[in-house]
Amino acid sequence: MNLRKLSIIACVVICGALVAHAVQDGMEDMQKKWMDYMTPGKQHQEMAASAGKWDVKSSFWMMPGGEPMVSSAKSTIETSMDNRYLIENFEGTMMGMPYQGMGLFGYDNLTKKYWGTWVDSMGTGPTNMSGTRTGNKVEYHGTMADVMAGKHVPVRFVQTTIDADHHTLEMFSKGPDGKSTSALTAKSWREEPSPCTSDPSRAKPGLEAECARLSCSSSTTSSIDMRSIPIPGACP
Repeated sequence: MNLRKLSIIACVVICGALVAHAVQDGMEDMQKKWMDYMTPGKQHQEMAASAGKWDVKSSFWMMPGGEPMVSSAKSTIETSMDNRYLIENFEGTMMGMPYQGMGLFGYDNLTKKYWGTWVDSMGTGPTNMSGTRTGNKVEYHGTMADVMAGKHVPVRFVQTTIDADHHTLEMFSKGPDGKSTSALTAKSWREEPSPCTSDPSRAKPGLEAECARLSCSSSTTSSIDMRSIPIPGACP
C-alpha cells in the first residue's frame, strides 16, 4: 500500500470521526433544546395557582361612554398536561342571552410569551392573543372579530392578579375616533378562598413560592367594586 492510499484512508477515518462527533453534539444540543422547550417552568407554576372555581361579574360597553351591560357568571379553571396549559370553562349571560365560553392558555418557553385562545357562543371563530408579564399584570395583544367591519380587528387585554383569590380582566379596543377605549371589565373572586392567601405554609405542593408571593395581610383596598381586596402592588 503506497503512501497516497494511506493518506486517503487516514483522511476518511478522520473525517468520519469528526462527522460522528458533530452529529453527537448536534443530537445532544437538540435534546437539550427540546427539554428546555417542553419542561414547565416558573410561569406555568404561577398560572397553575389560578386553577379552581370562580365567581365573575362583568361590565360590557357596546359604545364608549354608554351604560355598561352588567352580568354574572361562573368560571372553572383546570390545569392540563402537568401544568403546561390552563383550560377555562365559562357560563353566564351576555346581552340577556345564555353565554358559554372556553379558553386555552399557556406560556411558550420558545417565544417567552403568554398566549391564549378564546371561543364562545357569541361567535364561530377564535380570539387569539399573546403577551408579556410585568409585575402582577399580563398584557395581551391579539385580534377578534368585528362583524360590522367584516374583519378581525386589534384588541388588547390586561389581566391583573390582585391576590390568590381575586383577579381582573380588562379588554380595550379602538372606538369610532380611533382611540383605545375600555370595552369589558371582568372581576373574579374564588368561590372557596385559597388557604395560601393568609398562610403560605398551607399552600398546595409545588405552589409554595407563588402563594408566598401572592399572600398579603394588608387591609388597604382598591376602587374595584367587589369585596374588600388588596390593591395591586400592596404585597411584597
